[in-house]
Parts: sequence; structure tokens; C-alpha cells
Amino acid sequence: MILGRSLNGPAGRHIAGALASRGRSRMPHGINAPSDQLAAGIIHELTGTYGLRVPQDIAANAVIDRVQ
Repeated sequence: MILGRSLNGPAGRHIAGALASRGRSRMPHGINAPSDQLAAGIIHELTGTYGLRVPQDIAANAVIDRVQ
């Protein structure tokens, strides 16, 4: 588990870098992010910078809890 300090795109890109530093053999099969912006930042960085494919290499899911 990698914890971030924010739920935005830049935080997602930072988390993606931490994931990528593990190497492909230690990459998780999937990612659950608590916001769509965080998930988008992770996906953008993993696909654009590190060349991973979604969902072939890693699955991503944004879990959004809407409080009314």
C-alpha cells in the first residue's frame, strides 16, 4: 500500500513513480484510488512515462463515495 497526501493528479503521478520504482515484477495487479483525479494521475504517469498498459498490465479503479 502506498499512501498519498492528497487526492489530486500530481499526487497520483507521485504514487505512480513509487510503484514503478518497484519494477514490473513487483507491480500490483490493480490499483484502487479514493478519487477519480488520483486514479487519473496514476494512470497517466504509468502509461505515459513508464509504458504500462491499462488494463493489460495493471487495472485501475476509482472508488468514489458520495456523501449527501
